[in-house]
Amino acid sequence: MAKIIGICPSIDEPILSGDGYLIRFRPTLGYLNKKQLVSLGKAASQFGNGVIEFTTRANISLRGIDKNKLAKLSDFLKREKIVNQHETKKTVSNVIYSPFPNLKDKEFLEISKMIEDQLPYIPKLHKKFGIAVDIGRMATLQNVHADLRLEKTTEGSLMIRIDGLEYGEAVERDNIIPLLKKLINNITKCLPCSLKGKNLAKIIHEIDYKKFHSPIKRPRNQYFLPKLGPCFKGYLLSGSAGRFTGNQLMQLADQVEKIKITPWKALFAEKTNRKPKLKFLAKNNDFLLKVSHCSGQPYCNQALVDTSKLANGINKRLKYKYKSKVIDAPNIHISGCDKNCGIPKNVSIIISKFKKNNQATVIGGAHKKLVHELLLELK
Repeated sequence: MAKIIGICPSIDEPILSGDGYLIRFRPTLGYLNKKQLVSLGKAASQFGNGVIEFTTRANISLRGIDKNKLAKLSDFLKREKIVNQHETKKTVSNVIYSPFPNLKDKEFLEISKMIEDQLPYIPKLHKKFGIAVDIGRMATLQNVHADLRLEKTTEGSLMIRIDGLEYGEAVERDNIIPLLKKLINNITKCLPCSLKGKNLAKIIHEIDYKKFHSPIKRPRNQYFLPKLGPCFKGYLLSGSAGRFTGNQLMQLADQVEKIKITPWKALFAEKTNRKPKLKFLAKNNDFLLKVSHCSGQPYCNQALVDTSKLANGINKRLKYKYKSKVIDAPNIHISGCDKNCGIPKNVSIIISKFKKNNQATVIGGAHKKLVHELLLELK
């Protein structure tokens, strides 16, 4: 029986939420083929309330699960090979892969499988400790939360970069795992108690990392910005706020071969330049990828706001202001309580309707005029 405990749910540590028990997990290599997509849809309906959420760390949440079905659900997901057989609460669960290499990319496949196989032996510094594998045809994950980043240098070779540092350390393919372990172990040794549990971007400048790390390589610049629609010989699509029903996923499986889970609450369908003809999919001119939010009411016991309803209102205001220029809009996050769950790395505005004062936080000083307009949505 899975142990019922924890603030951040996993496949072995579900939490009780507003609509029943909740588990969160990462699909192996970040992929789901047609059969697995159908299996995931069935699992949501058979074991839970049918609601599936995709997160900003490229994880999958299944909601409304019956307490007596938790163990069977865990076994089902592993049997269908949707999750890594090695994955437990002790392993690094936040491994985010670039969404755009395909499974025929030899380098991506070999490195990703090596990381998956070595997960039980890679220490993690805190519960949400994450690794970004950003070695696709172009940089895409630099604005996504991760503590360590496997990237390409400007010359095209491999490097590992600690989040919060501008440069990284060159690495050969066979030395990726040893270098990851070395960095994590050395950081652990010199980490004061006051900084334990924090992500690397917040602590790396507080320790003398140059004793064990030689960051001299510059990563590729990232020019990619996620937008719904065709890209990289595939299609980026989503439902409302990255939320689907089990039945909707099974309908989607009828029209795609395989999908990649992205950290933008969106799915990437490979080898198609046409959007599946399904009414529940968001329109390409939707600002959905610009407005993130936590689960909110009624899904979360601690939420004070229906974040989905508020996101829909803000989405409409952004459409009115920016028309079809989705890329021009800032990234906005809506928090349902003081925990501020699910905030993306590159957010510019945080909306906190539950507060009596300071209902909007502007990061960087820009967009103050827009914030004034958005606050009208809170009245």
